[in-house]
Amino acid sequence: MNSWESGLLAYNRGDYVEALGHFEPLRNSEPAARVYALLCLESLGFETGEAFAALCADAQVRARPELDDLLESYSLRRLFKAGRAAEAVMGADSGGPSSAAYRLWLRQLPFHTGFEPLKAGDAAGLAGSEAPGAAYRLRTLLGQRKEDDLRDPDSRAFAERFYLWVWRWLANESSTTAEDLQWLLDGRDLSDARLAVDVESRELLANALGWIGVFAPMAARAQPFPEGDVTKWPWLEFERLVIRWLQLAQSPAPAAANDALERLKAHALWSASSNALAMLLQARSEQATDSGPLRGLIAELQAVLSPPTFRQGTLFIDMMSFELKFGAGDRVIRSRPLCELMAVLRAQHSVSFEDVAWLCYGHSQYDLVYHSPKIFNLISRLKKLLPHEARLRSKDYRLYFEGDWNRVVFREPGPRVRQLQTRELWKKLLGRQGELSAAETRDEWCIKPSLILRALRGEGGLTRADIEELTNKSRSTVHRTLTRLLENGQIERRGRGAATVYVLKDPAQAGEASSP
Repeated sequence: MNSWESGLLAYNRGDYVEALGHFEPLRNSEPAARVYALLCLESLGFETGEAFAALCADAQVRARPELDDLLESYSLRRLFKAGRAAEAVMGADSGGPSSAAYRLWLRQLPFHTGFEPLKAGDAAGLAGSEAPGAAYRLRTLLGQRKEDDLRDPDSRAFAERFYLWVWRWLANESSTTAEDLQWLLDGRDLSDARLAVDVESRELLANALGWIGVFAPMAARAQPFPEGDVTKWPWLEFERLVIRWLQLAQSPAPAAANDALERLKAHALWSASSNALAMLLQARSEQATDSGPLRGLIAELQAVLSPPTFRQGTLFIDMMSFELKFGAGDRVIRSRPLCELMAVLRAQHSVSFEDVAWLCYGHSQYDLVYHSPKIFNLISRLKKLLPHEARLRSKDYRLYFEGDWNRVVFREPGPRVRQLQTRELWKKLLGRQGELSAAETRDEWCIKPSLILRALRGEGGLTRADIEELTNKSRSTVHRTLTRLLENGQIERRGRGAATVYVLKDPAQAGEASSP
């Protein structure tokens, strides 16, 4: 294998330092080596504007279509990082497979005014391409999974896929789901040394993970690798300022959040007419419902940007950060079990001690001697926070809420937060503040069947999606529990496909269902 072939092999696997070592000696004799050396330097974070201008004037380079295609792709990449993605996608869909694929990738990003959903036939040119990585990039655009992709060594292609899929999830959590993102991350080691070398890939991943952190309020936002300097790339810098502001807006540090907002407003891209994200953040009102592909973000960003107002004598329960705050917010308890217990009481008005043991301690079998003291201690903690118009009462090993729910205010999570709250992966990936409760570390293999049976009681039927929302559990967890209840004859399935609903087979027996 000669030096040129070794350089191409190293470049295609993302080892740009080694590739550059092979290309440099060939620059004077081989036009392709000059182009690939430029691409390596760009990937390593060096300024390459002058070198790019020289190559554009190089007749030997421009005479070869495959090299001209690489330069066009490089030019589009520079426009994206400069915050000019809308300008890049307005160009003609000419050029080779590399520039065509990258232009389609840019067009799918919903934060600029040049966004267009993928249409039938858009990616037809990539389907028959034999260029390295063309099939992987085609599946990226189509949102398709393939197990072989988890072994793909190209760190840039992986970073571009993850970045695009995170933005699709932000814009519409039903088109690209948390399961898609989890599948990607399960198959990739983010401590991969190549990601530390490929600066652009690292920063794309850092921003994508930062967006996930915005919707995981309990996260410490720890990154698997340190963030670099992105001041030379205006869009990545602007995006990172947005992420930091949104994270600080959820913290008890309004001064820091205000400072972050001022830095954001001072950025050149804040007033750019093609920046749909900036326009959405500036609207911050119901009028923003027409913000095109970003409309799915509006409700959740409004929740993040609108801190709760505390009234005297009111208990505020934040189901996003799992905090209970009383009065003016000066008394705060962070406890997921207490928050979830109050949410269940709001829905049912009473709950058995057996269900409290499952909900708060993760124990499926209730032990009177072991659990009763713990539950009474839990009740005692809650009573100290409740307003005067509300009280808790226990009788026959059931807990009852009595009084005025108007004095208890809930802050509900949006769909993205609910998705992230149920996945252990995000806790490992982003880090958590403080120790996890038993309820958070319990085996999530199945839901307590009585919780589903109570949800179905009095209903004409619920879809699986309805049950997922009511129980705040993942699709696979709900499916396993429903399968168990179907096998036991406690519920029955009606309808087909998306119209399938689940109902109690025999309400009397279902109400007496035993715990697992």
